[in-house]
Amino acid sequence: MSDGASVDAVLAAMLEHEGNEALINAGIDCLGRIATEADCARHLGNLDTAIQTARGDPDGAYGVLAAISGLSRVATLRQIFEEKNA
Repeated sequence: MSDGASVDAVLAAMLEHEGNEALINAGIDCLGRIATEADCARHLGNLDTAIQTARGDPDGAYGVLAAISGLSRVATLRQIFEEKNA
């Protein structure tokens, strides 16, 4: 699943169970193993659209922000977000 489906599934589980710290930590560990720079770029690329459509689709905007937040918690990916000032 190099199309990002695995990463998106982990991010969705983290969002669905955002109050479960053990699951969040496991998700971050999993993302550290499977997420790539392309996944970061894909979600950052959705940010402008999410902001522009936030009034009409607040859940979609929240999902994009949550995905970026989740990916940015992975130490190996953090530099990508810092370089893009995200």
